[in-house]
Amino acid sequence: MGRLLAVFFISVVGSKSIAASSSFVKSMTLGFDFGMSYDIAQDPAGGYGTGFGSHGGLFSVLKKENSWPIKFRFENINLKEEGTSKASFQYQNTTNFFKSYEQRYWLLSGGIEKRFQGENHIGFFEMLVGYGWGQPSQIVLEQSSTSNQFTYVTCNTLSSFVLSLGGGFRRHIGKSWDGLFSVRTLYAFGGTYGDLLSGTSFIVVPVLFSLGLEYNF
Repeated sequence: MGRLLAVFFISVVGSKSIAASSSFVKSMTLGFDFGMSYDIAQDPAGGYGTGFGSHGGLFSVLKKENSWPIKFRFENINLKEEGTSKASFQYQNTTNFFKSYEQRYWLLSGGIEKRFQGENHIGFFEMLVGYGWGQPSQIVLEQSSTSNQFTYVTCNTLSSFVLSLGGGFRRHIGKSWDGLFSVRTLYAFGGTYGDLLSGTSFIVVPVLFSLGLEYNF
C-alpha cells in the first residue's frame, strides 16, 4: 500500500503541474477526510448484523473547463457488524452463529463530482469506481450448543471492483481552505470473503459519514 500511496502523491503533483501549465484544467484541490460508518449486513445463514466502522483517506479534485470535476480517492475502509438477529449454520461440522464480522479494504478510485451552488456552501454529488485490495479480517463465531464459547477466524476480504456513490457540501473556512461533510455508500462487486468462507454469501450495506479539509491550489 505504501507504493500505491506514493503513486497517488506523484499523480497529484503531476496534476498540479498540468493545472498550472494548461488551460484544460482550471484548478485542483487536495484534501483528506475521515469518519465513521454505520454498517448493515446479512450473513449466509440469514441472520442480520449492524455495527460501526471507520475510514479515512486522501482525495484530489481536478476542475476542468466546461465539464464536471474529476475526483480521485485513496482510502482505508474498515467495516464491522455485530450479529443482532442470528441464524445457525454449519462450520467445520459444528453448529455456529455469526457473532461479529468485518471487511477491510485499501481502495483506490476515480470518477466525477457534480457541484451545486448554495447560499453559503457548495453542495456536491460524486460517483466513483475503483478497486479495493482486501485485507485480513476477523470473524467471530459463537457455538450454539455452548454459551460464551467463540471461534476466531481470520479470512481475507476479497479484492474486487467497488462502486462509491454519495454527496455532501463544502464551505469556505479560509482563503484557500474548505471544510467538507459527506455521506456515501459502497458496493463491492463479487464475493465478500476468501479462504475458509469462500463461496458464502454476505450482503453488506455501509453508510459512511465523513468530515474533511480541502486545500484549493
